[in-house]
Amino acid sequence: MHEIILNKNHSFAIECGQTILEAARNANISWPYSCKNGRCNMCKCQVINGTTMVNYPEVGLTADEKNKGWILGCARTASTNLILKINGFQNKQFPSIKQLPCKINSIEKVSPDIIKATLRFPKSTSFDFFPGQYVEVIGNSGIRRSYSIANSNFSTNILELHIKYIKGGAMSEYWFKTAMINDLLRIEGPMGTFSFNNNNPAQNLIFLATGTGIAPVKSILESIPNLNKQNRPENITLLWGNRLISDIYLNIDSLPNLNDFNLVLSQPDYNWTGAVGYIQDILMQMNISFENTEIYACGSPLMINDTKNKLINLGYSINRFYSDAFVSSI
Repeated sequence: MHEIILNKNHSFAIECGQTILEAARNANISWPYSCKNGRCNMCKCQVINGTTMVNYPEVGLTADEKNKGWILGCARTASTNLILKINGFQNKQFPSIKQLPCKINSIEKVSPDIIKATLRFPKSTSFDFFPGQYVEVIGNSGIRRSYSIANSNFSTNILELHIKYIKGGAMSEYWFKTAMINDLLRIEGPMGTFSFNNNNPAQNLIFLATGTGIAPVKSILESIPNLNKQNRPENITLLWGNRLISDIYLNIDSLPNLNDFNLVLSQPDYNWTGAVGYIQDILMQMNISFENTEIYACGSPLMINDTKNKLINLGYSINRFYSDAFVSSI
């Protein structure tokens, strides 16, 4: 067993072979994470002192990051005592993770390759989550996949999920071809650390989403009216990127609290009159003041990493950038 010191003032023990992220979660350390399999870089940390061993390939890191001592907490274990650093770390306490039974309440195909599903839980069920978090849905065969929660609370014992079809995906085949109302499933969650920083909110919020990355953004936006007035941002801007017009499956006008939004397509047809390209590039063209601004990005790892690099080049404080990378699983 070894000791890990995080950002100088948090310490926890790690057992032999255990990943750093697992050890941190067992110690109730709110370590940022998303995919848990080395493919995004949400759990990235820098080794200040000590040595580690790789459990899984760190696909989410660039060669330059690796050369500078960055590692992924979900993919490494400690071989000595460690001193680690995480940029923008906040020791926020998240709701406890549970495994619960549920039934499919509704299934609606909202685009050629996206369905909106709702899960119904027994009336006696207690389930707390922060808007922006996700759950793992567990099928009868034991296959599990992660989906962000798209509604903002559990007051009706319902969870809303937005599910994209992945060709050849075992869970996708179930959802799109054989799933039926009242099918019995299980969920485990809530998971992830993507959530609204309502303890010290900025005056301005900017949300960036690609594809079904709009689901956790919807959850956060719907939760804002319930905050105390002093914790509500004054201005909220949304940029939602998709490939085609048919991919726009959600009516943005139905989302509360938006002061401005921009729908962006990367492969528009001739009927499209809106913005064209990638949302991170559109953001750079908008001449938005980044003073007293927090940015939340959810969707593809490419979008998130490119956005982060562009903001760093502008001198933006990366401690005010929050992200959730969607990594597809077959």
